[in-house]
Amino acid sequence: MKRIPTAVRLSLGVSLLSQVVSLIAAPLKVACIGIAPAVRDLAARLGIEVMDYHTRLAGHPEWFPDTVHPNTRGMAVMAAIAFGILQNLPADDTEIRVGASLSATKRPVLAWPTERAVFVLQTATRVDGTNALWTVADAIPATDGSRLLLTNSTASPRFFRLWRP
Repeated sequence: MKRIPTAVRLSLGVSLLSQVVSLIAAPLKVACIGIAPAVRDLAARLGIEVMDYHTRLAGHPEWFPDTVHPNTRGMAVMAAIAFGILQNLPADDTEIRVGASLSATKRPVLAWPTERAVFVLQTATRVDGTNALWTVADAIPATDGSRLLLTNSTASPRFFRLWRP
C-alpha cells in the first residue's frame, strides 16, 4: 500500500475538518438567521405574540451551562417571564415583601403572593451599598395556592429580594 505524503494528508485533514465545521455551523446559522425571523413573521401574520426569551435572558450565560439549555435559575426566570405574558401583567415596580417563617425542621421558609409570580427570588451573602452580588435562588418555589414558597438552606447568612426579569 502506497503512503500519502504528509503535506497531502495535512491538506486533506484540514479540508475535511473545515467541511465538518461548516456542517455543524450550518444548522446553528439557520436557527439564528432563518428560524427566528420565520417564527416572528408567522406570529405577526397570525396576530399572536411570541415570548421573546432571548432578549430578556441575554447577558446571563450562567443560566445556560451548555449555552442552550437553562439550569434551575434560568428556568425560574423563564417561568416568571411566561407567567407575566400569559397573565398579561403590566411591568410595574410595586414593592413586594418576602415573608419569612420557620418550617417544622427549623429551616427558613420564604413566601410571596402567587399573583406576583412574575418576580424571581434573588439572594446575596452580603449587601454593601450598590456592591451586592445578587443571584437568582437555585431552587424552584412550590405553591400552596395563595403563596409561592421556597425553603432555604441555613448554611450561610443570606439576604433576599424579589426581582422582575
